[in-house]
Amino acid sequence: MLIYKKLQRLIFFLLLLFSSINVLQAQVTLEGQRNINIDYNSPKEYEIGGITFSGTGKCDLRSLNFSIGDKIQIPGDKIKKTIQRLSEMGLFENNIQISATKIEGNLIFLDIYLEEVPRLSSIIYKGIKKTDIEDFEKKINLQQGRIVNENLKTIVNNVITDYYKEKGFFHVKTNIVERADTLNNKFVILEISIDKGKKVKVGTINIIGNNEVDGSKLRSAMKETKTKFLFQPGEKFDTAIVDFFRNHDKYKGKDMLQLFGGYFSDRVRFRFKASKFDQQKYENDKVSLLSKLAELGYRDAYIKRDSIYLIGDRSMNIDIEIEEGKRYYFRNINWIGNTKYSTEMLSSILGISKGDVYNTVLLESNLNGNPNNTDVSSLYLDEGYLFYYAVPVEVLVENDSVDIEIRIKEGNKATINRVTISGNTRTSDNVILRELATTPGQVFSRSDIIRSQRQLLQLGYFAQEKLNVIPKADEKTGTVDLEYVVEETSSDQLELSLGWGAKVFYGSVGITFNNFSTKKLFKKDAWTPIPSGDGQSIGFRVQVYSNAVQSYSFSFTEPWIGGKKPIAFNLGISHSRYSPYGTAKTSSSYYRFDITQVAVGLYNRLKWPDDYFFMNNTLT
Repeated sequence: MLIYKKLQRLIFFLLLLFSSINVLQAQVTLEGQRNINIDYNSPKEYEIGGITFSGTGKCDLRSLNFSIGDKIQIPGDKIKKTIQRLSEMGLFENNIQISATKIEGNLIFLDIYLEEVPRLSSIIYKGIKKTDIEDFEKKINLQQGRIVNENLKTIVNNVITDYYKEKGFFHVKTNIVERADTLNNKFVILEISIDKGKKVKVGTINIIGNNEVDGSKLRSAMKETKTKFLFQPGEKFDTAIVDFFRNHDKYKGKDMLQLFGGYFSDRVRFRFKASKFDQQKYENDKVSLLSKLAELGYRDAYIKRDSIYLIGDRSMNIDIEIEEGKRYYFRNINWIGNTKYSTEMLSSILGISKGDVYNTVLLESNLNGNPNNTDVSSLYLDEGYLFYYAVPVEVLVENDSVDIEIRIKEGNKATINRVTISGNTRTSDNVILRELATTPGQVFSRSDIIRSQRQLLQLGYFAQEKLNVIPKADEKTGTVDLEYVVEETSSDQLELSLGWGAKVFYGSVGITFNNFSTKKLFKKDAWTPIPSGDGQSIGFRVQVYSNAVQSYSFSFTEPWIGGKKPIAFNLGISHSRYSPYGTAKTSSSYYRFDITQVAVGLYNRLKWPDDYFFMNNTLT
């Protein structure tokens, strides 16, 4: 046995020695002179007399671990490290060689053989839409001339795979082929073939660990990740009945609606939109799920684990295991720092009482902004306290009760300094400014800003989703600048109606320009295609019913006479002609009558009872 172990050690030593000799020999080869001999077992020091390059590649001499005039050991560590450094650059193929071309005394002349890694000429995609290609190019940013190596191919493959996984294609396959460019042998073309496979839809979302909260409530909180259509009302009905009688305590306190809702939530799901899976939306939905638990009083709830797994080719399931923890309730709510409003008034607006379920979402909403603007912050902001803030702090958590301290900083009232408009390309600034309820010098009010936004939207000139107000407050000076950001949209109207029936032709054509400008009528540059920007409205309409009825109308509105007061001037002119259908003018039974109408009106905004009231006076 001892001899056997010694023999093993000897063989291992010989293999190790043979491998090290091979490595050293791979570092330096000798070419050009047959009488050059290097003893690899006894490295010798040489002075480098010259360095040349062969192959298609070349590198900066500073990239080497040696230079002309240096004395290095051959074989030695500097040669090995130079090869390793050049390889790690990723600019050259792996067959890097350093050769000794000549030795004169202690001078050695080295040649470095490098083959450049090919560079990208172009990419050809196969099997996908043009829009997908555009998305890839934005994410990968593959420019012509970029080095093509295995790392690049891996990046491209990962981007494509992740892109389609986000869209629900979990079986995507890519094949990247490198082809030589016939026009330039240093460049290559990447041909990428993509097979998306079948789209995978969300089959079931399993909520695990929810002992108190119904799973359907938590699934409904996930707005973007939804399961596919399901209708199996009788699935495991007998099991549900047995469970009801065996675990009757679990169902105590639940009404019939809750019982049936819990039963059918896992068996009947009506969904007509695609139940596709999106990773980012799924991550957001997990946050929404925890937010729902927080609303229900489970402040310690967290997700223990979640997993996504495929079921067949076209379906996937999601398991989400949660830890509910105990349910908490509000106990004492104290206010600190309020001088403008009493504690009783603030508590009344907050709308939370001792013993209510500990709902942090409701607390934050009623404190700092709810959709109805009935929160505490609205109370302060409407009175100009722009620098106000309120922070709820948990001061004591005892058993299932939480004591809250709401710390308020009221600050001073803010005055509006400047009001500016941005984003309007056609509409004049004064047309926008005159609609605003916020003017320089007045006290800041959130309600005035909301009303100003409403007034601008009623004009019909701006996109609702783009309208924004940016306050730039300066607490030192107690002032705020307001910037109204708008994006103009087409507000003009075109009406066209044509018909034919019972040998009768009828039709109507109408056009209305809702942001017209009479001031710019005689300015050439203003016709783009019509002069606009002063908020006036002008319209034309023609109606024809064969030769029996003809009607022509014209309307004009100036919303602010003189541009200083919200008094609208309306002018309407119409002319209608009526005659019996099918009766010739030469007939004795022919008749015709014409009606011409002119209407002039003033539409005045009142100040009493408030400026939401209007009076309309029309003379016809």
